Amino acid sequence: MADDPYQVLGVERDADPAAIRRAYLAQLRANHPDVRPGDAAAEERTRRLNQAWDEIRRQAPGGVPRTPAPLTRQQPAARAYSDQQRDFRAAFTTATLRIALAVVALGLVLLMVGQ
Repeated sequence: MADDPYQVLGVERDADPAAIRRAYLAQLRANHPDVRPGDAAAEERTRRLNQAWDEIRRQAPGGVPRTPAPLTRQQPAARAYSDQQRDFRAAFTTATLRIALAVVALGLVLLMVGQ
């Protein structure tokens, strides 16, 4: 690649890896062919950005993440149980415990009768 990869990305050579990644992603979002369909200059710019990114990664394999991190999305909040679901769970748990207690009691009775 003839151009300086840091210059193509618009960062200083001593920039930290996170700043390099942010600059790459910001310029990629602005110049991607999907964002600018039919724009030959945007396609060329995207190609140059990708080449610069690959070259920087090769130069410092531990310093720059191998793949750009996905854009963060808010995780949906945990769904709270409705009152009806909560009541069902409580009733089911109570019934299960009662059955277990009855089985233990029956086992003790059979053990006493067997002696």
